[in-house]
Amino acid sequence: MKTFILWALAGVGVGAVLVASVAFIALAPRVDAARKGWDLKPVVVASRDVPEGQVLTFEDLTQRSLPEKFVTPSVVRPEDAPRIVGRAPSMALKQNDVLLWAAFTDYSATDECFSAIASRVSAAKDEARDGALAPFEERMGGPQPQPLPVPEPKPNAEGEVGVLVLKKEIAQGQVLEESMLQSVLRPRGLVTASYVPADMVKAVAGARVLVALEANDALMWQMLDDAKRPRRAASCMLSVGAAMNEAHKRARRDEAAAYVRGKEAR
Repeated sequence: MKTFILWALAGVGVGAVLVASVAFIALAPRVDAARKGWDLKPVVVASRDVPEGQVLTFEDLTQRSLPEKFVTPSVVRPEDAPRIVGRAPSMALKQNDVLLWAAFTDYSATDECFSAIASRVSAAKDEARDGALAPFEERMGGPQPQPLPVPEPKPNAEGEVGVLVLKKEIAQGQVLEESMLQSVLRPRGLVTASYVPADMVKAVAGARVLVALEANDALMWQMLDDAKRPRRAASCMLSVGAAMNEAHKRARRDEAAAYVRGKEAR
């Protein structure tokens, strides 16, 4: 009798182990899926506020760990920090902002190009450039109004914050549309005042993006300017460059057409 009881207990134990094993095997894919993207990766962040155009030092930088799902190719990693030290960001940085490569767009080559060709540009380019610069010159005629304070993202009851991110890669100078944006929740500790809150999608639709961004990059206020009434130097450069490029293409087409007409007339 005792032997039977011992065997019965052993059978129950083996059965429990088998049930637990089957349950673990069944749940393992779900556990892996839930944890996917949450492994931590180190990234470079601003250790303090940095004004636009101020040259970065190592003291301006620190690092923190983010879930890998938030680390896009746009993000500067610690091993690349020496590459941005000594460079000036083309937009202001807030303390704890994650640094993106797009924040270090260098316009000096464009400036040198404008200086080099100023005496040789065609009438079409001159006219296009002057037309593109006119809105900026008009706005610079008097004191510039101070920008209105932007709303900061607010956490929900669970301590998560809704922010806007890009659904797809967008080019520098592109005008935002609502369809390009989506709302995501991020932990409160990963969001700074630079991030655009999720409920501001209609407010930023129609704004011009001053830097190239990757899919899933979070949108920051410093990256945006009014497409119709631009006020930032980066917008000026984009507008002038685009106008001159278009004028150049148009002039080349006109010259080619005139050449063909001349050949046909002979």
